[in-house]
Amino acid sequence: MSLTLGAVLALVALGPGPDGTTATPPPAKDATGSNSAPAKALAPAVIPIEKRPYKIRAWLAVDPRARVDHRGREIMVAGWKVMVSRFVGAPWSLEIAEGDGPLATNELNEVTQEMVIPQAKGYDKAWLFKVEPDAGGGLSISGREFDAATAKIGLLCRRRASVPGDAPRALLQLALDVFAASAEIGDPAGSSQKIRIQGAMLPAANPIGQVAIVGSIFRPTRVFYKPDGGIQLIDVIRKTYLRVESLEAGVATCAINSAIGNPFTNKVRGKFKMVAVGLKPASIPTRLRFLSMKPEQRPLAGYDLVARPAPDGSPRHVGTTDRDGRIVLDPGFSDGLVILRLMAAGIEPLVQFPIMPGEQVEEMTIDGIDTLPTTVTCESELYALQAEIVDLVVTRHRLETRLKSRVASENWDDVKLLLDDFKKLPPRANFETQLTKLDTDLSKQAQANRRQRIRTGTAQSLLKDTKSLIDQYLDDEDFAQYERGLAEHDQAAKTKGPLKALPKAPPISMGLTAKAPGSGPVDLEPPGAGFHVTMPNTPSESVSKTPDGTSEIKSYRVAEPGKGLFIVEHYDYPIALTQADTTRVLDAERDRIAGTLPGSKIVNQKSITLSGQDGKEVQFEVTGAKGVTAGYVSRIVLVNSRIFTTSFGGPKDALASQPATDFLNSFRLTIRGNAKAAAAAPPPSSAPDEAAATTAAPAAKKTQKAPSPASRPKTPGGGTPF
Repeated sequence: MSLTLGAVLALVALGPGPDGTTATPPPAKDATGSNSAPAKALAPAVIPIEKRPYKIRAWLAVDPRARVDHRGREIMVAGWKVMVSRFVGAPWSLEIAEGDGPLATNELNEVTQEMVIPQAKGYDKAWLFKVEPDAGGGLSISGREFDAATAKIGLLCRRRASVPGDAPRALLQLALDVFAASAEIGDPAGSSQKIRIQGAMLPAANPIGQVAIVGSIFRPTRVFYKPDGGIQLIDVIRKTYLRVESLEAGVATCAINSAIGNPFTNKVRGKFKMVAVGLKPASIPTRLRFLSMKPEQRPLAGYDLVARPAPDGSPRHVGTTDRDGRIVLDPGFSDGLVILRLMAAGIEPLVQFPIMPGEQVEEMTIDGIDTLPTTVTCESELYALQAEIVDLVVTRHRLETRLKSRVASENWDDVKLLLDDFKKLPPRANFETQLTKLDTDLSKQAQANRRQRIRTGTAQSLLKDTKSLIDQYLDDEDFAQYERGLAEHDQAAKTKGPLKALPKAPPISMGLTAKAPGSGPVDLEPPGAGFHVTMPNTPSESVSKTPDGTSEIKSYRVAEPGKGLFIVEHYDYPIALTQADTTRVLDAERDRIAGTLPGSKIVNQKSITLSGQDGKEVQFEVTGAKGVTAGYVSRIVLVNSRIFTTSFGGPKDALASQPATDFLNSFRLTIRGNAKAAAAAPPPSSAPDEAAATTAAPAAKKTQKAPSPASRPKTPGGGTPF
C-alpha cells in the first residue's frame, strides 16, 4: 500500500534534515524582542574526515513516457528520503535539487564532468538519476555518481520498480549501488596501507548503510593541483587496489594488491594529494587484450587466463585469448577483486595483475608482455620428459610384479625373458643426460640474456621435480638382484652342485608404491575410510596434503596401460560442515582437481546423487605438453565433513568405455550422512549405464584391505599422470 503525500511528508519531518542533522532552534530573543547576537564570532571547528558526512546533491529527472506527474514525483522523492533516513542515516546528507540539472539537455550516458562541476560545487557527491518506463512494465531507474574529489563520473547502474509504489525502495537500492566511499591515504604501515574513510565513524541506521566494511575495495588516485588550488590532473594508480582488512575509529588498514613494485612512491613531481575511492564489481563484461613487448606488440593468441579471488581464493581457468589476443569475461565471473594470470602453454605465468570485474566499459590493453619462448619451450620439454618417466615407471612396475611371482614359483625361464624385456627399456642414464642438457641450455640462455627472465621459478621447480622422479623411481638395484639370482641358478645348473639359498624377492619399489601382484578386479574397502569400490587391479596408496596444508588426502590409484588411470581420494575438512555448505565445498573440490591438471578446462558438469548424497560430476579436457588431448572425469560427494572423489583419466574416447563406467558406478558409501544409509543407496543417478552399476562382480575378484601408506611420484605441476 503506497503512502499518501501528506503521510510521507510527515515521516520526513520526524526524521533528520536533508543534511543529516536535526533542525537548529531559533536564536534566543532579548527583552526588546530582537535576536541577541554573540559577543564574538567563533571560527568553525574542523571536523575530522571520518566524522564528516557526505554532502550529496541529487537530481531526479522523469521521462514523460513514465507517466509520473509532479505530485507523483514529490511522493517518490519524499519516500526516498524516508528510506535514506531509515537505512543510512547520519553518513549521508542528501539534498534533492529541483529540476533535472545536467539531465535537462543531456542523456545520462552523455553527461560529462564539465556539465556537473558547476552545479555540484560545495558537495562531495552528485547523483544523476532518471526514471523511465520499463519494457516489461513498471519503471526503470538508472543513475550515475559524480565524485568531486577526483572529478570522475562512475558507471551507469540500473534498478527496476514493478509499480510506482516500489520506486522509493528502488531509488535507495540504486543510491547504494552508485555510492562510492571516499578516503584520504596516509602513511604506509609495513606491507599495509592506512586510509581514513570519510563518514566511517558516523553510525549508520542499518548495516547496509555503512560506508565501508572489512573487504571493501578502494582504488588509489593522485590528485595534482594548480598553484591557485584548482585540480590540474587526476592520475589513477594503475593495476593497484586497496582491500580493507580491519577498520577501527574510521581508519582502515588495507592490504595492497598491485602489479607495480612501489605504487605509492613519493618520487613524483608536482603538488599532489593521495586519495582513494570505493569500487564495486559491475554487471558488465570485462574486456581485455594482451600484446607482446615492443616493437612487435603482436597479439597473444591462444594463451590461458586463470582467475583467483583475492586474497587467497582457488584459481580457475576462465578463458583463452582469441587470434587478436582478446578475451571477454562475462558479467559475474567473480563477485569481487580477482587476481588474473596469463599462462603460456598452461605452464608458465607471463603476467599477473589484480582487477575488479566490470570496472570499465572500454577494453583494457595489457601490453609489454615477455612471452618467454626459451623458458616455455624448456618447460614443455620437461613436462614431456616427466611423462616419459611416469610411463616407464608403470612399465617397470608391471615387469617387477611378474618377476616376483616367477621367482616365487622358481620359473627361471620366464625370469630370463622378463629380464630381457627390462633390458630393452630406456635406461636411467638416458633421462639423466636429457635433464642435464636441458638444465645446461637454460643456464647458457640465462647468461646470454641477463635482462630477460629465463630461469624462472617454474622452470627451476620442474628441473628439481624431474630429478626427484629419476632418483626415486628409476633405481635399478632391485632388477640387479633378480639378475644375480638368475646367474646363481644358471651356475648351479652347470656345476650340478648344491643350489645355494636364492635371494628373497625384493620388495616392489617400481611404479607408484609397493604392492602385491594383482590378477584382476579388486574390491577395495579400507577400514574406517567409509567407501567401497571395485578397482581393475591392486591399487597403490599415497598420502598428500591439501593446498592449504590443513588436511591429508588419501589416494588409491591404478594405472592400466591402454585403459587409463583409476583414482579414489578422500579427506576430511578441518571444520564442521552443514548441508548449506555442500555446494560451496563441491565447487572448491572441483577447483582443487582442476589445479592438479595443468592445461585442463571444464567441458561439462552436473549435479548427481551418489549413495543418497548430493554430489557433482565434472568432466575435464586436458591438453598435454605435446598437444595430446586426454579426458578426465570426477565424481565428488560430501558426507558430513568428509569429501570423496572418484576419478578416471585417459584418452577422450575411453571416458565412456566399459572399464571406466564399471569403476565409477562401483563406488558406494558405507557411512551414513544427512541422507539415508549409504549402503542402501543406488549408484549415481546420472550414470550413463544404470545396469552396469548393479552387475555382480566376477568370481575372480578378491577383497583388498587398505595398503600401507607410501609416497607416490610427484607428477608435473602437481598433476595426475595419464
